[in-house]
Amino acid sequence: MQIRLFADSNEIEVEHLVDWHEKHKLAKMEFGMNLVSRELVCDTSAGFIRRETHKNTSWQQARFEVCMHKWCDMAESDGGIAILNDGKYGVGVDENHITLSLLRATIRPDITSDMGKHDFCYRIVPHAGNHLDAGINRMSIGLQSAHNDELAMLGRIHTYEQFLASYQTARKAGFRNINIDLISAIPGQTLHSYLDTLERVLKCRPEHISSYSLIVEDGTPLAEDTELLAKLPDEETDREMYEATRKVLEMSGYKRYEISNYAKPGYECRHNIVYWTMDEYIGLGIGAASFFNGRRYSNTLDMKQYIRTMEDVFDKRSVDEIYQSQALDTIRHIDETVDVDTLMEEYVIFGLRMTRGISAADFYDRFGHSLYDVYGDVIRSYVASGHMKDEKGMVFLTRKGIDVSNRILVDFLHDENK
Repeated sequence: MQIRLFADSNEIEVEHLVDWHEKHKLAKMEFGMNLVSRELVCDTSAGFIRRETHKNTSWQQARFEVCMHKWCDMAESDGGIAILNDGKYGVGVDENHITLSLLRATIRPDITSDMGKHDFCYRIVPHAGNHLDAGINRMSIGLQSAHNDELAMLGRIHTYEQFLASYQTARKAGFRNINIDLISAIPGQTLHSYLDTLERVLKCRPEHISSYSLIVEDGTPLAEDTELLAKLPDEETDREMYEATRKVLEMSGYKRYEISNYAKPGYECRHNIVYWTMDEYIGLGIGAASFFNGRRYSNTLDMKQYIRTMEDVFDKRSVDEIYQSQALDTIRHIDETVDVDTLMEEYVIFGLRMTRGISAADFYDRFGHSLYDVYGDVIRSYVASGHMKDEKGMVFLTRKGIDVSNRILVDFLHDENK
C-alpha cells in the first residue's frame, strides 16, 4: 500500500497493490468521519443519488451497499469529505462510517472471480461546503427549442415538457450553475418562434445560455432531406435571430464572452474557455476527446471494445506500465499529433471567438514567434476596416467583426487549409 500526501493540497491518495487469492471473503476500507450528516451522496451513471446514513427501519438495516461509480460525499452545512474511487464495487454507510468495497471473493458464476493481481486507487478529499461547493456543480441541458415541432425537425426525441421536468429536478438537487443549449435557424423556425423560445428559457433563469445557428453538414440526414432543407429560414431571418439573441440576452443581464455563449457574471464555462484558449484537457469515457502533449485524440465509440480494453489493461498492469506501453492506444478512435503551424492557426481562430480576443505575449510564449510576424498583415487589414482592435497587446473582434466572424477567421488559415 502506498499513501501519498500533497504539498499544495490537504487530499490523501491511497494506492493498493494486491495479489488476491481468497474465497468467500470481502476486502473493504473503512473511513470514520468526524461528521454528523443524515445522508450520503453517491455518483451514478445519470447523476447522483442520496441515501440515509441511519438504519432506523428494517429495510435500511438490511441494505448492504449503495451503488457508486466514481465518488461519494458526506457533508455537514459547512464542510465534508468526498471519496474518489476507481474501483468497481459499491459503498456502505452506517452513521458517520463509510466502507468502500475493494475486492470480493465469490465463486459463482466464476470460481476465479477477482483472483490475481490488482492495482487500484482512491483519494480522500476534505472540502468546504457540500458536494456542490466542492466543484460538482455544473449541468448543461440541450433544449435546442421550446417548440416540439421544431425539435421533431431536428430529430430530437425529447419534448419541451420533459426538458422542464429535468431542469426542475436539477434545481431541486441543488445545482446552481446550469447551462441551456439553443439552436437557431431550425427548419420551419420563424423569428417569432425563436423569440418565444428565448422568453421561455429566460423564465427558467439559467446561469448560462449557448445559442448556435444551425449548420447543415455534408453527409448528415438533414443535408440529404430536400424537404427539410426547403424549410430552412433564409439568410436575413437567420441574421435577425442572431442579432435578437445578443439584444435579448444582454438586456436580461447575460454577458457575451464568446460568439455564441452568454453567462451571468462569474458563470462563464471554464471547460469551454480551456478549449478555446488551446490549453490541455483529458476526456475520460467512451467517445471522450482529449488534447495533451501536442496530441489530439478521441476514445472509441464502441462500448464493448472500450470495456474489454479497460478491464484487460487495468487488471494486469500498474499505471506507470500502462503509460509507458501506450496500451490505451488500442481504444483511440482518432489520434493525431498536431504540428506547430496548425496549433498557431487554431490558437488564433479559437481565441478570436472569445470577446477578450488573443494575447500577443501569450502567443510568443507558446510558439516562440511574434503574432505580428505570422499574422500581422491580416490583423492590420481588419484593424483598418474597423473589424478588429489591437489594444495593449490584446487583439479582438469588434461587434462589426463578430457579425462576419466566419469570413474573417478564414483569412487566418494557412493557404493549404483554405
